[in-house]
Amino acid sequence: MGTDHKEKLIRVLQILEETDEKSPMNATQILKYLEEEYQIEQVDRRSVYRDIKMLQFCGYEIYQCADKKMGWYETLRKNIYLIKIFVLLHAPFGQRMQFVKEIRQSIDGKLDTGMTIDEVIEELGEASALTEEYNDIGMRQQTKEYVWMVLWILVGICLGVLLIIDGYTLYTGYHEINQYIAPTGYEWIDFRPKAGGTWGKVIVESIGFCICLGNVIYHFKRRRKAKKDNEL
Repeated sequence: MGTDHKEKLIRVLQILEETDEKSPMNATQILKYLEEEYQIEQVDRRSVYRDIKMLQFCGYEIYQCADKKMGWYETLRKNIYLIKIFVLLHAPFGQRMQFVKEIRQSIDGKLDTGMTIDEVIEELGEASALTEEYNDIGMRQQTKEYVWMVLWILVGICLGVLLIIDGYTLYTGYHEINQYIAPTGYEWIDFRPKAGGTWGKVIVESIGFCICLGNVIYHFKRRRKAKKDNEL
């Protein structure tokens, strides 16, 4: 599911939040709203049907009018469900922050309509459970990145040890001793460096060690990002 599809699903839900039994919206109106208000263009009408079915499947009280041409309406307006959608879809950080802003505006709007602060808090009471769900997702992501980081560290240590051993071999000089006897009976000993294979191993081990180091840094950054997102 692409990012554009994620955003469209959220926007469809936001549009339906503005409806009720007396003022439903059909697919044509939803498409027009998406284009004019959110600049989401060239949307297939059938994808709107699929989005509505998905929202209904997730438990949203979205109903189709007796006259199907009239469209759909939502009877329960709880912004906390939008938060759950964002959690489940792993929306990008920027979109999540934008949505938090919209949540605040919605709360202000509820207060302006005469709802008391206790009523608003009660309506958002399910947030605690969803916060725990979001934290669980964040912790699982952190654990996953930590495990990968440790595995790459272990592989890097093994390659590092081999690299040190072969490097020391090259440094001290590993020689092959050959004894020659001439026809005249003259005998001499020849010391020849035997380092070709060792050089190849050092090169391969160096490349492998660099790959391990790069992966350790990569997963460390991803773990830190997951931890930071989980604290928001």
